[in-house]
Amino acid sequence: MKKRWLVVLFIISIIAVAGCGKKSATDHLKTGFTKMATADSYEFEGTLGVKFDAKEMEKSNPEMALASQMLNGFEIKYHGSYNKKTKQQMVTLDVSLKGDMSINLQIPFILDDKNMYIKVPQIPFVPIPKDVVGKYVHLTPEDLKEFDENAPNSFNLDPAKQEDLLKQVGQVLEKHYKDDKYLTVVDEGKPDGVANLVQYNVNNENLQEEATKLAKNVLPEVLQILAKPEFKDATGITEENVKEYNDSLKDFDKGFTEFQKTGKLNEAKSLIGTNKGGFLNYFKQTIDLSVDDAKTKTKFNVAVTSETRMSKFNDSSVQVTIPDKSQTVTVKQLQDSFASSFDY
Repeated sequence: MKKRWLVVLFIISIIAVAGCGKKSATDHLKTGFTKMATADSYEFEGTLGVKFDAKEMEKSNPEMALASQMLNGFEIKYHGSYNKKTKQQMVTLDVSLKGDMSINLQIPFILDDKNMYIKVPQIPFVPIPKDVVGKYVHLTPEDLKEFDENAPNSFNLDPAKQEDLLKQVGQVLEKHYKDDKYLTVVDEGKPDGVANLVQYNVNNENLQEEATKLAKNVLPEVLQILAKPEFKDATGITEENVKEYNDSLKDFDKGFTEFQKTGKLNEAKSLIGTNKGGFLNYFKQTIDLSVDDAKTKTKFNVAVTSETRMSKFNDSSVQVTIPDKSQTVTVKQLQDSFASSFDY
């Protein structure tokens, strides 16, 4: 796992937390954003699900039928905890693949600033050596650099730097979204435990306006922050990455026009909630996209929904347990185990 994908998820998750057209909502979100940055600990749980429909393509494409079986109903459940003082966090993924050969996996990840532990699951039909199943693979930033020289030097930011990073990114988002007319306060149907709820809604009619703002105005500024010397060791974002992204923007308008010829965004909606104490405690994102390209005979619909709830803010019972040495294997030990199993 590289920190870079966490940064991408971070940007997607908080893009709707930028502000709101109504001052009261802006105040709620500002308070929640600030409190999240300063929280000493919390727990979280959630789900991510996919619905995929390509029935017309399945009739003439057996490979698409197999892919559709696996994607439609794909689900990840996750739960975990974070402790700022110990610089530790944990997340357990429960992965469910549907179809004729359904698979269910549980994969715990544990992190501190210089160590990552990934538990090796038992995977049906995959010959994983028995002596490593159930063990935690112990990875360091140095291990990752053997595979990718641009891998981050740390898995977690120093708490003070993390707070500063959230503050700076939050200021960028507030600047660009505080007067956004597609951000509204939701008064009805609030989830349990949510005192204030804000909605950010994009569809095919306003997609160009919002996508252009995100791509050309927001992300360049956010990436510039992530590439700062004090943050890049943990984010993995470099000035070269920023330059590559900015250079790619020259093709944005052309690419968007091409997308509009065959693609349609049915809905992209985010809901963000805060509890009575002001902490951000609820996130829900839904993206529904259709593609219909007669030239390539490509036609499908995909909908992705994720929902996360957070609790136990600053609760002393929130702890992360680091595996002891007897429960772990190094990358070399893992490689040696596979080599001996297959007589490399």
